Amino acid sequence: MPGGASCEAGWRTEEGRTVTRKLTGNGVWIVPAGRLHSLAWNRDAEMIVLYLDREWIRPFTPGSMTDVSVEPLSRYVAQAPLIGEICQEFHALCREENPLADHVTALGVVLATKLVSAHCGLFPRGPKCWAILPVPMRRLLDYIEQNLAGDLSTPALARVAGLSESYLGEVFRDYTGLTPQPYVMRQRVIRAKRLLRTGEHTVGEVAHLVGFSDQPHMDRHFREMCNAPPSAYLPQGRGNGRRGRWKA
Repeated sequence: MPGGASCEAGWRTEEGRTVTRKLTGNGVWIVPAGRLHSLAWNRDAEMIVLYLDREWIRPFTPGSMTDVSVEPLSRYVAQAPLIGEICQEFHALCREENPLADHVTALGVVLATKLVSAHCGLFPRGPKCWAILPVPMRRLLDYIEQNLAGDLSTPALARVAGLSESYLGEVFRDYTGLTPQPYVMRQRVIRAKRLLRTGEHTVGEVAHLVGFSDQPHMDRHFREMCNAPPSAYLPQGRGNGRRGRWKA
């Protein structure tokens, strides 16, 4: 679900218990086939919904997906950055008046492939590990999203989480696939790309807004992660073939 969405979700566990949870934007909700579930929306929202055939998904997983999973989208983007690009492409495509059906289908297949692969990479030990992210880690990831321009050094994050720096590094890597600083830099680049595309800020202003020390600092991370400089994401650069892509 893209940012801004809010709803009450409910589902039945394998043991027959009913679980309810408030879902907010920028999340990935995976529901196994045949699992009873419901959604009650609090306001209008935009969603990307993918229905996956059991036979299609089988080669990706060590066993059947049997547990409901609710995770921040940022976890999947950290594991496979192309997921963020595809979601943005879907958002733009769905705003077109008559999008080509073949284009939508192809984009959906690529997104499903990347999401399932990233999911299995994040939770390699099987379905019983595909659980909801514990509240403290979810709060820490939310804190990062809300404070990209602030001090997000490992010592600062350890203080927020109430953990030692070494233990935070281990726990953080287990949950996101990255240690804290690479994760923070990826989130800053993702936010910077979004701001640059609006055309409302200069490259230097965006660097400041998302927490890079200066413009060259942001430029270096863009070239490492996107194979393109920040200026490639300004509106005037969209149609000249200079637009970068994440490394898969």
